[in-house]
Amino acid sequence: VLMNYEASDCGRFGKLLKEIRAESSKVPIILMSGHDVLSHMPANVTGCIFKPLDKFFLESTLKKYKVF
Repeated sequence: VLMNYEASDCGRFGKLLKEIRAESSKVPIILMSGHDVLSHMPANVTGCIFKPLDKFFLESTLKKYKVF
């Protein structure tokens, strides 16, 4: 799952993460954000990609977690 992370909407975001994890703990969840979210990134997230996105970094991250 590749998700845009909006810190201002973290309550709804946390609920969505719990629902995804209830279905499967093995699905990689990668956040995209234009802000530094590492200090308050949820523990059940696989990784984070920062915007603006670098095409090669995005591709290597998705391959690393076998998203495609």
